[in-house]
Amino acid sequence: MSTTGKKWLTGCGIGCGLFLLVLAGLGTFGYFAVRDVVDKAKDIDAGRAAVDSVFGEPTDFTPSATGVVPGRRVEVFLDIREDMAPWREQMDELLTTLDGKGPGGVLGKIRAGIKFVPTIMSFINTRDQTMVASGMGLGEYHYLYCLTYYGLLDKDPADGPGFSLIDENAPQNEGVRVKTRFAHKDSVSVRDRRRRTLERMINRVQREILANQLAALQTDSLQTTELAGWRDSLAAEVEAMNRNPLRLPWQDGLPDRISDSLAPYRDRLEPLYDPLTSGLEMGLTGKD
Repeated sequence: MSTTGKKWLTGCGIGCGLFLLVLAGLGTFGYFAVRDVVDKAKDIDAGRAAVDSVFGEPTDFTPSATGVVPGRRVEVFLDIREDMAPWREQMDELLTTLDGKGPGGVLGKIRAGIKFVPTIMSFINTRDQTMVASGMGLGEYHYLYCLTYYGLLDKDPADGPGFSLIDENAPQNEGVRVKTRFAHKDSVSVRDRRRRTLERMINRVQREILANQLAALQTDSLQTTELAGWRDSLAAEVEAMNRNPLRLPWQDGLPDRISDSLAPYRDRLEPLYDPLTSGLEMGLTGKD
């Protein structure tokens, strides 16, 4: 079995208990369902290898040294968001059901639980294929998501369903992993834990990306008076993120050169944000 397949099926950080428990009682169907998940895991391995071969690791990404976000890159980001909308809608429906707000009662939850893991895996595979086809790596996507939704539109990393979806106890070097034990807890506690987990993952990726940007800004051709203030601001932000592992990039406010370049896209970005799946999407843009 592939490495990804092992991660998804043996404890896998997604708490596959419900998924495998249900399949165990379904005989031949269960066998084919598990085999389908394993096949999807192999597809994920191949898809992630394809993304990495073209773009490198997410932390290899270097934004424009001047801080201005090129409009053509925002357009690509928007295209990817639009292409992935049907998959977000599928996950949204499953999460709503598992949250006890959809139709079907207990049986509906069991059906949603069976579909949940394969749907996430299909989402990852489709996303990776879309990334390669669109010419955008996970690092750039992660960077633009943070700037647009957490920076420009002030969305909350704590957004998500009323139960804990992310495995907060996963080792940091294994990224953010999801689970399928859908026990409801105090909503404030769930949101606080989700926020901390995602902030830690986002910081780990973004502080390296901003450090790449700062290094690019240090080249002789960019040692201009015009960029001096921006250079100081970026250096201070990198230092602040290094000091505070829960700090989001530019969480005190986007610099004008970033916000001005993103402002024309505000109305197109807003409807492509899904609060139910946001945390899951960001968790899956680090190391899956």
